[in-house]
Amino acid sequence: TCSALLLNPDGAWAGHVGDSRVYRLRGSLLEQLTFDHSLVWEMRQQGSLDEAESSSGSRIPRNVITRSLGPYPDVRVDLEGPFDVQPGDVFMLCSDGLTGQIEDAELGALLQSLSPAESVRVLVDLANLRGGPDNITLIVVRITSSQLAVAIRSQPEKRRSGSSSGKVGPARFVTPLLWGLMAVLAFASWMVYLWTQNPLIAVIPAVICIGLLAVIAVRAMGGQPEAVPDTETDLAGGKGPYVKIDCRTTAWKTVDHLRDMIQQIRVAGQQKNWSVDEKQLATRVGRAESAAATRDIRNTVREFALTVSWLMDRLRKQD
Repeated sequence: TCSALLLNPDGAWAGHVGDSRVYRLRGSLLEQLTFDHSLVWEMRQQGSLDEAESSSGSRIPRNVITRSLGPYPDVRVDLEGPFDVQPGDVFMLCSDGLTGQIEDAELGALLQSLSPAESVRVLVDLANLRGGPDNITLIVVRITSSQLAVAIRSQPEKRRSGSSSGKVGPARFVTPLLWGLMAVLAFASWMVYLWTQNPLIAVIPAVICIGLLAVIAVRAMGGQPEAVPDTETDLAGGKGPYVKIDCRTTAWKTVDHLRDMIQQIRVAGQQKNWSVDEKQLATRVGRAESAAATRDIRNTVREFALTVSWLMDRLRKQD
């Protein structure tokens, strides 16, 4: 599978095949910009599966994809966008090895509270701690420059997502200026002849007129081609975003998950006789709990999340 992000002067575009994903976080709103090419998502779109069934995956396996790179020489690529870009926006591209282990609400809370480098490290650690059964790949980028900001003022025409294509249509280079100039020269040729009665002098504007007529004919019959959209061919647009989650309502659940994870790691470490600096661990957890006591959600998430990664670093160094 493949997901790609392009930041263009007209906004952000996402190219996509498979069940990897592209997200955008703005403030506390997390949006999934791409559509999963999976059996679950396709059935849900057709109305064969409700939201509860697609989330549980009890009836339909979630790892069956309906489009991918490799089996065929050509593949239809979804093109989503353009999406507006604002300073502070966070975009994340990731494989399903991450989203299969971490819920969207947790993703939003962590991306909101951590720097891109910190969020990548924490998210990989969390996915591995929860089993890590598949490839875990992600890229996180934050928009920091106002020069990259793009406000989409008008909604672009939505067309079916797919490969870019087009047909060559008739040229439209015959302008009124050429016709007008030719008429003026023809009139001038006639007036010169009437005034001088000399056909050699009158023939000069006539020759120019014939030359302009030839230019008009060439451009009308061929000339430079103009691309005309093929309405029967998939072009661009899409219908994203496909999922929207306000992380303000779920961030404290993420704190509970991180707190439980730290305790599980401590217990596992004690059972395996791993060496962990309990004093430093207590200091880190204390900072997180102090932030929680003041209802500072971002610092609470950040301190607990970095503590998880700190523990993972200590355990990786065990003999």
